[in-house]
Amino acid sequence: MVTAEKDARNFLYKIQAKKNATEGAEMSVKNAFDRKNVLNLKILIGLDCSGSISAAQFTQFMRQIDKIRGLSVVKVIEIDDRIVAMYDYFRTSQGKVITIRGGGGTQFDEFFAAAEKMKPDAILFMTDGFVGDTVDNCSIPTGWILTDNGRRPYKFGEILFKLPSLSTSGIDEDNDVE
Repeated sequence: MVTAEKDARNFLYKIQAKKNATEGAEMSVKNAFDRKNVLNLKILIGLDCSGSISAAQFTQFMRQIDKIRGLSVVKVIEIDDRIVAMYDYFRTSQGKVITIRGGGGTQFDEFFAAAEKMKPDAILFMTDGFVGDTVDNCSIPTGWILTDNGRRPYKFGEILFKLPSLSTSGIDEDNDVE
């Protein structure tokens, strides 16, 4: 079921409440939500930069990252058919994407292998979901943020929401990305 959330915060608050419960801390989902920017999570973001992702869609993805960046430690892996970049996320001062690396095919198995080694508390994966490989399962809670025409690429994980259509999102395809 696709929810009407505008960002991934509720998903992350639930992960924080579960993490606290396993660590013996008392915190409900409501308390995690009320505390907002005090989450203690390692969040890994998969960012699809394959050839099927437009510059405007990439910008939409970056705006979603901005909505959760202050919650916890955020590491981003940009991937097309291989990992093309990995970095801790901090918004650039001009607030615009400078380049989009990648542009090749789409395979995420290398991302999920890296994720299993990194052991984040949660994965947020931003994609159109059109992949050329299969990943059977991931033990890390995974939330999918999809383009307006996107689909869940694998059977695991939870679809958090679909981004608005570019024609209604207010993003200028030609001018929003340098």
